[in-house]
Amino acid sequence: MQPRISVILPVFNGRRFLPGAVRSVLAQTLPPCELIVVDDGSSDGSLEELDNLPPAPFPVRVLRQANAGQSAARNAAAREATGEYLAFLDQDDAWYPRHLEELVAPLAADPAAGWAYCDFDEMDAGGNLVTRAFIRAQGVVHPKRTIYECVEGDLMVLPSASVMRRGAFEAAGGFDEALSGYEDDDLFVRFFRLGWEHVFVDRPLLRFRIHASGSWASLR
Repeated sequence: MQPRISVILPVFNGRRFLPGAVRSVLAQTLPPCELIVVDDGSSDGSLEELDNLPPAPFPVRVLRQANAGQSAARNAAAREATGEYLAFLDQDDAWYPRHLEELVAPLAADPAAGWAYCDFDEMDAGGNLVTRAFIRAQGVVHPKRTIYECVEGDLMVLPSASVMRRGAFEAAGGFDEALSGYEDDDLFVRFFRLGWEHVFVDRPLLRFRIHASGSWASLR
């Protein structure tokens, strides 16, 4: 049986980068069972870009909500998802073709594993490579073995670099919607405390974009 993976893609005024993100989903060697795009109150007509993309071989669902932030958008889509696994992708990032195939494999092989994540390459606003294998380049050690290791610094476990077991995500309570930074670290710590195993794939399966209008640069 092919694993059922729901891809969740929140969008807020992301018209410039959204097509590249969606195309990276379409190019997966292991297709998802669905793509859920959440329009988080965009005012730039972001979703119009979906009309210009090739037809997907899987359902594409669109949810709309008033602007409430990435965490709320991800949680809203997770509640509607039909897959056993959840794969999150931010609007300005892009997966390499084997992203889903390689990250869901350890979860499918071990029911105790709740979160699989990978290293990533960093790119700039134009899509040009900035850093190869960012986690390795920065010397961040994974996997984590103690709660102290989880909280001593930035984990660099990106939602776009992750596939999670839906049951584990629900048990942990999803993303904290009060947070607009480090909500991914916060969720990872809750997974850890609940006893879910995590699996680190030590190779880049994601291109993570750093740019001036990205959420990481927001004062909030």
